[in-house]
Amino acid sequence: MRAITGLFVLTALLGLTGAKKDDDTPRIRWEHPWVAERLFDYGHSSWRPMKDSEFSALYRTNDLLIQHLPDGSRTRRWEFELVVNDPSRMPAFFRIADTAGVTETEVTDFDVRWISNGVTRVFDESELFKKSQSSSSSYISDRAGLSLNLDRRRPGTLKGVVQTIDSPHAGFEGLIAGHEFLQGGAASKSRTITVEVPKGTQLQFETRFFTPSEMPEKEEVGEFDRYRFDFETLLSGRWEKDMPHAFDSYPSLWWSNQASWEDLAALLDTVWEPELEANEAMVAYAEELTAGLEQSADKALAIHDAVADGWDYLGFYPGESGWIPHPATQCFVDRIGDCKDKTALMIAMMRAVGLDAHPTLVNARNAFVLSSAPQPYFNHAIVRVDDPGHPEGGFFLDSTDAGIGAMPVPAWIADRPALVIDDVAG
Repeated sequence: MRAITGLFVLTALLGLTGAKKDDDTPRIRWEHPWVAERLFDYGHSSWRPMKDSEFSALYRTNDLLIQHLPDGSRTRRWEFELVVNDPSRMPAFFRIADTAGVTETEVTDFDVRWISNGVTRVFDESELFKKSQSSSSSYISDRAGLSLNLDRRRPGTLKGVVQTIDSPHAGFEGLIAGHEFLQGGAASKSRTITVEVPKGTQLQFETRFFTPSEMPEKEEVGEFDRYRFDFETLLSGRWEKDMPHAFDSYPSLWWSNQASWEDLAALLDTVWEPELEANEAMVAYAEELTAGLEQSADKALAIHDAVADGWDYLGFYPGESGWIPHPATQCFVDRIGDCKDKTALMIAMMRAVGLDAHPTLVNARNAFVLSSAPQPYFNHAIVRVDDPGHPEGGFFLDSTDAGIGAMPVPAWIADRPALVIDDVAG
């Protein structure tokens, strides 16, 4: 396995002052390269004192607990009280929870009610509906939001407790990782994000675009270690045209139990390798394509061109295949696959003729800067071929780049961090 290679993007950080503690020291220091600090915090000194009634909607309570269980499953419990002063500004569909794209999500606790003009409407879990989400930022393609259709005619208060559990992802039971945005669709008078992991789990955090005055102390709660982050007077997130990816625009909290990118690569290696086997027909075809060729680059390009041009692309990968390719043998027969499937097929055939080829994960186009807390948030898979005779020790090929002689890789994936997956330490 290898460390991140390629061009590293540096984010400029500006030391800024956020909400105040009782002793008038900064509770949060906002650090954003192009958003003014006052746009995160309505308690900022540049704002006049704000009354609750001045907000179209304001969370009085906004508490999220994420608990990672020893078997690899994860629970999310959200307790909230949202005061709605101007219901016309509320979205028609209010997202209560998310379903995980590569695992099963079950609602285990649901108590949501709308209180308006002395009348309480109790929502039933059956009223939840799924609304698909954008998937361009990761392999998770079938995520959805669980939403409710709200009454936007009168002011009121939406109160609720919603808990879900995501089943373990096969092959990734040992991965504990996640992220959460600090801001939401409405301002928050009080906001907590609490992460619980099995006792003894070593976690690393990234606080993107903000720095707490001090990181929370680990608290032992039963069989879990707890980390609690507290926030006050948060403004809602602002979206503007042509903004970068949300991960590069909004303050967020990231965590992972992977000590390094090498450790994450080792985990990925265990789930990719079983899918990279070649059968006799694939070996024969690879040998036919490379007959008479001596150089590694020539052999790799011959296989690349055959697969890139001869196998159709289908960017749909429900269930476990969201992070894991289908077997290369299946892609060979089906003659169709997504970037991971075609990458797996190329690698299996390249290895069949003696090439040292490996899967590689990268973020394509205008994707986000990688977190310092390693986790598999990538949106594209390509091929790395190690070649001692190559000036740079090897080269990359994009399995979806049809055309003859597709080297170097196209601009939309060039010069950015890439995670090469193999079994070599370092």
